[in-house]
Amino acid sequence: MADKSEELAKSLEDLRAEVKELREMVNMLVDLVINMDHEESPDYDSDFMDFGSLQRDHRFSM
Repeated sequence: MADKSEELAKSLEDLRAEVKELREMVNMLVDLVINMDHEESPDYDSDFMDFGSLQRDHRFSM
């Protein structure tokens, strides 16, 4: 009976460790997604490329 209780306790400890690792991974992924949504690149302005020449040519207009 003691062996079964020890095995059960060991299994519970293993499961708790795995759950903790999974929580850490999920938190890391959530942080990545949140940072991707809020990340704005300051290197490029809205007028990064000059589309003025393309706007005059109607072949490239939608």
